[in-house]
Amino acid sequence: MEDCKLHGHDIAEYGWFDGSLEEIREAVATVDESWVSLYKEDTKVFVGRVDGEIACFCMVEADARNYLTESCGRVGMPGCVGTVPKYRNKGIALEMIALATQYLKEIGMDVSFIFYTGVAPWYAKLGYKTFLTEVFCEKEI
Repeated sequence: MEDCKLHGHDIAEYGWFDGSLEEIREAVATVDESWVSLYKEDTKVFVGRVDGEIACFCMVEADARNYLTESCGRVGMPGCVGTVPKYRNKGIALEMIALATQYLKEIGMDVSFIFYTGVAPWYAKLGYKTFLTEVFCEKEI
């Protein structure tokens, strides 16, 4: 997918990340420190940039397989989606995920799958549907 601007959103430009590992990890760290080690040199990353600065990011995996997707056909996954704090609540990451999902469709994925999220209503804006939830319980003893 080429760099592109979505109609109606004039502050962000979207495309495949081609900067340094340090640059993407720095942006990821502002969102979730535990994700930093998941971003490696060979990780396929899609980003939204504002004035050249990373505003949002996500990993994009094609032909993903896990215990929940075995019968789903070809499965693609955007993952570890984040927005740098100063760019939140502008719709930038939502448009980024719309583009990443379109890319997955264009390369022949049958399903776009979000493995885990605490923001299912956010993804629902793009047509993602919750089909499984997990409940964890604990008790100090």
